[in-house]
Amino acid sequence: IKVRPDSDINLRALYDAILEIDQTGTWYFHPSGKMLLNGSIKHNNQKASKLDIYTIIKIAKEVL
Repeated sequence: IKVRPDSDINLRALYDAILEIDQTGTWYFHPSGKMLLNGSIKHNNQKASKLDIYTIIKIAKEVL
């Protein structure tokens, strides 16, 4: 999940809301506040979220 670098949006609230719901996935909040990443092909110890895209969109609409 990314927002434009010149945007005033910070994804911290979305990150916090997702962590409350998703206890399985490995989420990474980028220090810039503009990227929220889940899982990685490069790191085998990270796990993909079981949340579907519709749930993530719903959470984003509620908190952003």
